[in-house]
Amino acid sequence: MTPVGDTILDSLHESATEIFTGALKACNIASAFDRRIQFDGHTLRRLLPDGAGPETIDLNAFKRVFVISIGKAAAPMLETLLARMKRRKGLRGICCAPQLPKKRNWRIRYFEGGHPLPNEDTFDAARAALAMLRKARKDTVIFFLISGGGSAMFDLPLDAKISLDDTRAFHDVLLGSGAPINEINTLRKHFSAVKGGRLAIAAPDATKVSILLPDVPLRSLDALSSGPTSPDHSTVDDVRGLIAKYNLASKFPASVREFFERTDLPESPGNKSWHPPFLPKLNWPGSATPRRVTSANAMTGEDPAFFDSVFETWWRMPAYRPKKPAILRWSTTAATTGTMPTRRAICWSASTPCAHSIRSFA
Repeated sequence: MTPVGDTILDSLHESATEIFTGALKACNIASAFDRRIQFDGHTLRRLLPDGAGPETIDLNAFKRVFVISIGKAAAPMLETLLARMKRRKGLRGICCAPQLPKKRNWRIRYFEGGHPLPNEDTFDAARAALAMLRKARKDTVIFFLISGGGSAMFDLPLDAKISLDDTRAFHDVLLGSGAPINEINTLRKHFSAVKGGRLAIAAPDATKVSILLPDVPLRSLDALSSGPTSPDHSTVDDVRGLIAKYNLASKFPASVREFFERTDLPESPGNKSWHPPFLPKLNWPGSATPRRVTSANAMTGEDPAFFDSVFETWWRMPAYRPKKPAILRWSTTAATTGTMPTRRAICWSASTPCAHSIRSFA
């Protein structure tokens, strides 16, 4: 190798190292937060680089602040938020991470969720989150911090008769089915009490902010951790089609197979061609019972408004499809969903993190 060749190789090595370290820095959770979210005292400023100006939330307007952090990045996302949000009065939260962090906040309950298969903490974290969300009122703001891996780490069957062992077997069958992740998560959404938007509707009156650290394409954000706070566009017919496509029924445990064979299998919240009840009338023991939010009759007069909500606009309008990383598009629209009060919905779509929120009108 000549001296000139050595110099060229050294230059290429330095350039590659700079690119790699720069990419790592850009992917850092703290850096991603600071590009999109800043706190000025007790005011949350959500940075909008399209020039429309920042959206703000005054935390002093709320008596309680709830935080639910789930997924493989649950602990660092929670730590990052708490380091920037000085508000501690009325703060309570749930953190479901793959490992318990060494540094913990006494206001937060920590769970060590299982991955790739659920464990006891998977169920306990979901029950604790639902119990906390039932206490949320109009004076509550909820931060949902969601990253990949939450599908297994944070789960609870809609049918309380389905055991943890059967839930683990259900997840195991899906992972071995050969189906792509979006189809696997379609089944998970309809199986779970905390997926496919059901976690969000557990607190219908609260202000909600979802901060997403996606490991999925931006056009498929509802697949991230099976979309706990995202509207679901898949249907029961889709679910039954997938079960047949991959011949899953015979591989499911009996309790899971019976659940999916129900004639009244409930739809998940989202924009569908028809709107049966979001939650079924199942026998839920204890305090973790999810409430029925609306009914087919209640939705009859609301279909147009719901269709034209930001949730549908998010998927249909080109403005919500980022043309390059770090470009943020946003819009607001009024939407009424069933018996839930009128809301102003705001959707963010960006690189990392992404966020959408549902805010009640003042």
